[in-house]
Amino acid sequence: MQQNDQDSDALSSFGENLIIIDENLSVLNLNAEEKAVNYHEKAMAAISTSQETLNVVKKTLSKHANPVPWEISGELMKNIKGEKLHLAKKHRN
Repeated sequence: MQQNDQDSDALSSFGENLIIIDENLSVLNLNAEEKAVNYHEKAMAAISTSQETLNVVKKTLSKHANPVPWEISGELMKNIKGEKLHLAKKHRN
């Protein structure tokens, strides 16, 4: 029974690979103008990233050892003291 499951998974994976190969080959059969349009559409497609991912990247690239995120402006502060100073200077309202 386990062998049948492995066989069906292999066939499914093989079928998916054939579809991908077919899509890639269809791009090769386009003329130069159609290829340009196709690649332009792919290049201009919006890349979606979550806010959580952006925050992790910001924190990793931050010059501070353990930055504290500030929710209002999205900036990273060096520590809690920096957060309080930022609040007093920039968000007096």
